[in-house]
This record gives sequence, C-alpha cells and structure tokens, in this order.
Amino acid sequence: MEDAFTKLLKGYRSFRENSALRKEFFHDLHLGQNPQTLVISCCDSRVVPNIIMQAEPGEMFITRNIAGLVPPYDTSHTSYHATSAAIEYAVLHLKVKHIIIMGHKGCGGIAALIERQNKEHSHTDFIDKWMEIAKPALAAAESSYKNLPSEQKAELCEREALKISIKNLLTFPCVAQAAAEKKLQIHAMMFDIKEFSLSLYDPAKDVFELIK
Repeated sequence: MEDAFTKLLKGYRSFRENSALRKEFFHDLHLGQNPQTLVISCCDSRVVPNIIMQAEPGEMFITRNIAGLVPPYDTSHTSYHATSAAIEYAVLHLKVKHIIIMGHKGCGGIAALIERQNKEHSHTDFIDKWMEIAKPALAAAESSYKNLPSEQKAELCEREALKISIKNLLTFPCVAQAAAEKKLQIHAMMFDIKEFSLSLYDPAKDVFELIK
C-alpha cells in the first residue's frame, strides 16, 4: 500500500507536469491575486470548496477552521485571531465582493459541542473553547426541537451555526460597511457529503434551498 506522503509527492509531480501546459495562466498568477470571493469553511478533509465549486487557482481566498465558524469581532488581542485576520485582509485589501460561509452535514466540531453538552466529551485544550462560538446555535436547536433524534438535532445545530456566523461576520466594521454600501454580499451554504449536494441559505425565508 502506497504511503500517504509518497502519494502526495506523486500528485505534486503530476500537478507540475499538467501546469506546464498552462504556463501563461500560472505566470499571470505570480504577479498577484485578485479573488472576488472569500470562503470560510470547515477544515474537514472531505469538504474542499474550490473542488466543490470547480474554482480555478486565484478565484477564491479560503480560510478554514473547525466547523467553519466566524468568531465575533474582538480587538482584545488576548489570543490569536487567524479567521478574523483573514476576514479583515479579504475585505480591506482584496476587496472581495462575496463571502461564503460553508458548513456541512456530519460536522465533527458540532458533534463535539453536543457531546460536551451531554457530558460525554473529554476535555480538549483548544476545541472546546473554539466551539463556544456555536453554543447559541445548540441552544436554538434544543429549545425549538427538544424531542428530535440526536442526528436531526445535529443537522439543525449545523444550520443554526451558519446563521450565528453570519451575525458574527456583520460585527466586523469593515464587513458591515461594505455590506451596507452594497459592495459585499454574504452567503451561507451547507454541503451534504453523502448526497454530494450544496444548499444555499435564503434569509428572507429562513430556509436552506438545494442548489440545482
């Protein structure tokens, strides 16, 4: 069986060979980037935004974290702010026109949040604190749908977490200003790994509609 790292090196060599056929395209890329879209996605290895949406290199500015969450705006600097820095850079310097927050079904981060609530979860140094961002989503799912099976409750929590992230995103002054000036649009999407389908959130209807 081929070693995972060896396979990656083989993939790189194949990429390099194929890229040589697009020399002009990659030459232009080295001059600078001008992506129109920021994607904030879960770092789950099965959820790869540029592959899901068939985006070319240079089209998407992507930042990934556990559960694809957006933290609230915070300038206390008591910890590092990778996702916040990516948002700031994308909006102020790259001047992206779209922000997509992409969640997915079967999210391990959301599962950890639910397990912790049920006291079945062992303590972690970083995940527990990070997932506190989504606690209001869990509370909303539990208060509205108390008697649902745990799997369906998790799906609701995943969707509610996307809504929380939209609200948090708008606490960033640069995002709020750009959105108010109609220079920036915010979207939330849910990826279903099993069905290989993507749903788009409609805030007017408060529903996720399958993209066909």
